[in-house]
Amino acid sequence: MLQSLQALVPGQAWSLLIVVPCLVVSFGIIERLVVNYRLSKVNGVRASNLAGNPVTAFYHFFKAGYMHANNRMLENFLNMFKDADPTCPHAVEMTIFGRRSILTIDPEHIKGLLTTNFTHFGKGEMFHRTWEPFLGDSIFTTDGQLWQQSRNLIRPMFIKQKIRDLDILERWNDVLISKLPPSGQTVDICDLFYRMTLDAITDYLLGSSVDSLDNPNGKFITAFTKVQHTQMLLAILAPFRRFIPKAEYYKGIKILEEFIQPFIDATLALTPEQLESISKSDKEFTFLHNMALFSRDPKVIRDQIMAVLLAGRDTTAATLSWTIYELSNYPEIWRKLRSRVLETVGPEKAPTYEDLKDLTCLTHALYETLRLYPAVPFNVRTCLVDDSTLPGKPGQPDIAILKGDHILYSTLAMQRVPEFYPPVSDKFADPAIYSPERWEHWTPKPWQFVPFNGGPRICIGQNFAMTEMAFTYGIDPLKAESKGYIYYYSGQGPSIRPDAYKMWQPPLRISIVKSQHKHSVYFPSHQPSIMRERITYFSPQDADLDPNQLEINDVKVQGPAVEAVREHKITLTLPELPSEIAGLLRDLDQLQLRWATPASYNTLEPFSSRISPGLHVSYTPIKEDHDPEKLCTALQAFGRLDCSSPDVFINLSNERQAGSPALFFYNELEKLDGFAKRLGPVVCSGPTAAECRKQLQELKDAVSLDMSYDSTSESVKIQALWPLQKREISVPASPKGRTEVGILRIGDAPGMEAHEVGVSGVLAVIGETKTPSPTMFAFAARHRAAPGSFTSKFQQPTGLHPTLQLSLSTTAPPVDDGAECAPYAYFTFPKVIFADRYQLADELFLASKNLAAAKYMSEPVDLEAPAYTTKEWGSNVLLELAPPKDKAAAKNWTVEVPLHLRYLKPSPTGKEEAGIPYPAVFWACNGDQDVGYAINPFDRINLGYDGLFEPGTTFWHVSPKPEADGLLINNISVPVVKEGASQWVGVGTAVAVGLGFIWVLMKLMGGYAKSGHGTVKVTEDKDKKEK
Repeated sequence: MLQSLQALVPGQAWSLLIVVPCLVVSFGIIERLVVNYRLSKVNGVRASNLAGNPVTAFYHFFKAGYMHANNRMLENFLNMFKDADPTCPHAVEMTIFGRRSILTIDPEHIKGLLTTNFTHFGKGEMFHRTWEPFLGDSIFTTDGQLWQQSRNLIRPMFIKQKIRDLDILERWNDVLISKLPPSGQTVDICDLFYRMTLDAITDYLLGSSVDSLDNPNGKFITAFTKVQHTQMLLAILAPFRRFIPKAEYYKGIKILEEFIQPFIDATLALTPEQLESISKSDKEFTFLHNMALFSRDPKVIRDQIMAVLLAGRDTTAATLSWTIYELSNYPEIWRKLRSRVLETVGPEKAPTYEDLKDLTCLTHALYETLRLYPAVPFNVRTCLVDDSTLPGKPGQPDIAILKGDHILYSTLAMQRVPEFYPPVSDKFADPAIYSPERWEHWTPKPWQFVPFNGGPRICIGQNFAMTEMAFTYGIDPLKAESKGYIYYYSGQGPSIRPDAYKMWQPPLRISIVKSQHKHSVYFPSHQPSIMRERITYFSPQDADLDPNQLEINDVKVQGPAVEAVREHKITLTLPELPSEIAGLLRDLDQLQLRWATPASYNTLEPFSSRISPGLHVSYTPIKEDHDPEKLCTALQAFGRLDCSSPDVFINLSNERQAGSPALFFYNELEKLDGFAKRLGPVVCSGPTAAECRKQLQELKDAVSLDMSYDSTSESVKIQALWPLQKREISVPASPKGRTEVGILRIGDAPGMEAHEVGVSGVLAVIGETKTPSPTMFAFAARHRAAPGSFTSKFQQPTGLHPTLQLSLSTTAPPVDDGAECAPYAYFTFPKVIFADRYQLADELFLASKNLAAAKYMSEPVDLEAPAYTTKEWGSNVLLELAPPKDKAAAKNWTVEVPLHLRYLKPSPTGKEEAGIPYPAVFWACNGDQDVGYAINPFDRINLGYDGLFEPGTTFWHVSPKPEADGLLINNISVPVVKEGASQWVGVGTAVAVGLGFIWVLMKLMGGYAKSGHGTVKVTEDKDKKEK
């Protein structure tokens, strides 16, 4: 019996392999025929078919989930419409499991959904089932009579303006301001906004807050965040929601209910008379009291509270965060808003309802944020009747809709379509740019701006939300600055983004700078969708420049020659890069390319940081099994680099600071001429090609070049530096973006602290300002300039075990404020030379060389392998130096670093020349770990050595002084075997080995004979015969 079953199973398996695909294909064919037949009965056409079969439909569903998880929702929406039918360019569809899903960004379609055919469309059964565990039968999940009842229950609390509302907003804004950190620190303002709005909405709903501003890791806020994240995933992948783990989701909902339920029970314990009495008090009457007047059902009340809690927290916090992000990009708009608020409200009191109505500039700023970043980026409706249509605009056909079809419309994508806006002019900026001024003389056409939805289901809390947001921006800047704080945008550090609906990931951190003086603020360049360019001229303290000598117009900034360091910084987002480069970067978590010239140069603070001359590449891949070949191919733009093998890169120490790169590569590179020449054809095209090539050619004179990318901000920062010398001020406008110009000089700023660098000067934005704006500010600098200098050279003769000698001109620490300081040298050794970790572990040996300790050595370092078999590029070494204790005798003291050369291949001359770059020599001084280095707009991180020290460390760099040839390279002759002599070496080695073997063999035989073992055996045999 068992044998017969075993024989039968393989046959059944083969049958299933044939039958199942046939059934799937048959189902797809029948599905298409049925849908086509039903559509033929409707007076309308189909939208462009995005997915014509179940396989492609599955692909688009899962791609949507992936893009949402990676904050690329806008990109996903816009890509869907690239191949749409020109007769219906703003709608596409796909079919899965017999259900059509239509995606639209057409204002006429949205109008039909929300008004014209309102009764034909609703949330639908699937939407209700997906959201019911969280929001129950609330206003957001129901249709028909249930929805109408919910709306009637909630609406009374939102149609009146009450004094209590402003009291709540003022109270929680005060708490938010109290959470701003001390001077010089960076705060995650986005997180504070989310916590503040959660406290405000729970106070408004229940009369008591969850106190998330004081308890950011509380059970309620943690559970709310987890529930919300899972709910968004369930909504996007609704057909597959059964396969998404929900244990934490249900656990989080239970925690939320445990917090809310006691308030519901206490309110329902009140009699109708008591509730009626409370309703007469404007300050005691809560949202919960209002619902209890009309419903005594605890589940009904619970569902509505959950719905308003979700809407009241996330949408408001997201808009506040996006607004401060954009205002940080446009300081002129910020100053204008602040000035208008001061005129209307005054410096001390909070704004009233009347004040907020008069502050139209605040309303315009919030509208502009909602235009670019609507708080609800997409919404869904389901067809509830047998047949319907989405009416098109004149000249375009209606879209046929069947019962059960899902219609997804995206206000995020629709409000960014250029054709829905007037032509760009002096009064109407590019729609992709944040420009609140456009609202002063422009009104959107109906249904082209719907951040709060429209029709009967328009958001009933929109007035409350606008009041809360306007109140926040009408009070926070005033109270913050009255306390001596100013907002300061920083492009460094981790990026924070509004998390309510992950549309895009902007860099958003706000640094809070304590200030005893009112001055302009220097905002670093960042713009989410358009290239940003910043050119800064830094002059010595005694430099003198009359701002009246500057010529500023729409095409350039021109000025006289000044002695200055010039920095040029460009920020680009991934969509602005060539597709090949963008694809490469999406595989990486972070990437830093840093090049330094081997030529000696002079600079000024804050550009004091130093690295060894050459090209430094550090990166962290997203996947552990990442193949560096694609990255290596891109690096060939710098020249021929041997980096295609993963073994070439060295793994960086796990002891480094969090956020440091994982892999590192170095290559000698003297000039950028070849890089500029190879990069030109790739990045320079179109009408701006000539200016682009000109800027690339200027890199020939640059002394450093940095390119940095991180996956959080999805932006690339390119920064080039030119040395201190006499140069003419000349900056043309960028044809592709915004160009900011700073002409600054080093100097003390009022209230500046010891660890800060002060600057003053003027700022201008080409095309936006006609006169330079004065500025003065100070910031904490991670890298400073130490007094003195050092030289580096090999002691003669070198041989195969050379000694590198560092000569320093001073032993005194650069600061005298109690900080612990020690001198260090950070070496970058090519594979031809290395340091022996075991030799540098001997304390007595180190002391004899004026060395204190070997703090770090990269791994692995093979002590025996010749250079031509060593896979790694080389090694890094961090040595702590030991200055002589006798200061008088140590005006010029030396350090000796013992090194070892590897064997090289034979050469015709018997010698090979190798160049060893100068190390970076600096004093590392421990300081306050809370120092706000991130607010420094010129900060430089991930230089290799900085990740080996505490976050609050200040690096005081000692300037390198070159030898006679003027280059920061130590050349050394490596003795090798001559090519002609190498043959005789092989023969001689073979002969020596052979002779040695014969000698050993003879010795063994002689020893055997002398031992007498053979004689004894013969005697024993003779004795046996005689016996």
